[in-house]
Amino acid sequence: MKIANSTFTSIMAGMLINVDADMLREEAESSKGLPLQPTSIRYRPKVKAVLDVLSERMGITASEVTNIMLDGLFRSTFFPLENRAASVYERFQLLMDAHGLGVTDIAALLAPWNVKLSILESRERTMDYLTSDLLATVAQWFRVSPEWLTGESRFIIPSASYSWFEQVDPEAICRHFVTGCTPAVPLTNGLYLETENSEEYRDKSSTNEVIFWHSEEGSYPRKCGIIIKERRNINGVKFDSVFASYSYYLDDVSEKNIAKLINYCEYASEYKKLTWKAVLLPKQHAFFLSMGELLPIMLLKTIEESRPWDVSDFLAE
Repeated sequence: MKIANSTFTSIMAGMLINVDADMLREEAESSKGLPLQPTSIRYRPKVKAVLDVLSERMGITASEVTNIMLDGLFRSTFFPLENRAASVYERFQLLMDAHGLGVTDIAALLAPWNVKLSILESRERTMDYLTSDLLATVAQWFRVSPEWLTGESRFIIPSASYSWFEQVDPEAICRHFVTGCTPAVPLTNGLYLETENSEEYRDKSSTNEVIFWHSEEGSYPRKCGIIIKERRNINGVKFDSVFASYSYYLDDVSEKNIAKLINYCEYASEYKKLTWKAVLLPKQHAFFLSMGELLPIMLLKTIEESRPWDVSDFLAE
C-alpha cells in the first residue's frame, strides 16, 4: 500500500500495515556488529536546525541524535516488549546519572541485592538483577513512581492534587520541610502519597533546602510549585536528591497558603533549620515539572542559574 501524502501519521499507520515485525527483527539481528555505513540524508531546514541545537546541548553528533531517536521510535513501534525491558535499564541509568552516582556508588547502593561492579559492567547482566523488589525500593529511595521505573508509565513523579495545601495540616507541611517526614498528600487520581518517615535516609549533618518556583511571565495559567532538596545517605552513599515536588495554580486561596509557608521558611532559616530560595522557571520546565514528566533533580542546575522570584509583593498581598 503506497501513501499519497507522506505525513508522520500516515507513515506510522503505513508501517504497522506494510512491515512485518519479525522480518524487521531478523534484519536488525543480522546487522549487529557490522561497521557503520555512511548515508547521505537531506534534512529539511527546520529539522536540521532542531538537530543542531540538540547535538550542541547534549554534546553528541547530529548523526548520533538521529540514530538514538529512530532506534527508540522503531523499538516502541515494532518491539514493545523488548522496548519495555530496555526502558527499565535506561530509566534506572537515567536516575543514577541524574543524581551523579558512578558505578562504585551504585554497587554500594545495591549491595543488599549482591550487585557487584562486574555485574554493572554488563547491560544485560544488570538488567537481570533489576527485579521488581529492587526497583520498588529504588523508586522509594529516589521518590519516583514505581510504574515509571518499570516502564509502565511516562509520569516520573506522583502528581499531587493542585489543592493539596488545603488538605494537609500546615504543621505537617512545615515538619516535612525540615525533616523530610512526608504527610499524606492527596494525589490527582484520588489516592494519597503515603506518609513516610525518611529520617533513616536523611544525612542529618545537612539541612534541607526548600525552593519555591514560579513560571516566568507570559505563561498561563500561572503555575508555581515547591521543591524540597535533601541530602540523603543510603547504604553509605551520600547524594543530593529532590525528596518532594508539588505544583499548584496561583490564585487567591493558594497565595495565602503559600505565603504562610514562605514566612515559615524565613523563620526556620533564622534558626538554621533549613535554607530556602524563590526562583523563576522557564515555562517549558514549569510545564513538564508540574505534569510529572521531568526528574526534578535535573532542574537543580537550571534553578541555580535562574532569576530570583521577588516574593515581597507576593507576601504583601
